[in-house]
Amino acid sequence: MAEQKYFMDVTEKESRDASLERVLENAGEHWREQALGVFRNLPSGSRMTGEDLRLLCQEQNVKPHHPNAWGAFIAGLVRAGHIVPTGKYQPMRSRGSHARETKVYAKA
Repeated sequence: MAEQKYFMDVTEKESRDASLERVLENAGEHWREQALGVFRNLPSGSRMTGEDLRLLCQEQNVKPHHPNAWGAFIAGLVRAGHIVPTGKYQPMRSRGSHARETKVYAKA
């Protein structure tokens, strides 16, 4: 039987990952499959930010129940090795993002 972890034993990374997983679960399998379908249609080596992928999905009417699902989705692509950071950053385009710098990824 696995040893139970208590709140104080959980690292920040584990806590973050658990929260991201809950967001993805709550977003629903249907939405995730649609977003993965959009992603899979991109050619290997494509460069993108998480925002670029979100905007592309939204253009195709692929939208989760909550905006936080996008961050969880992108983080999942990174963890799975489907996208890799390029070491570059670029300003975000959405008005609410206030042109903050965001990572550029390459599709593996």
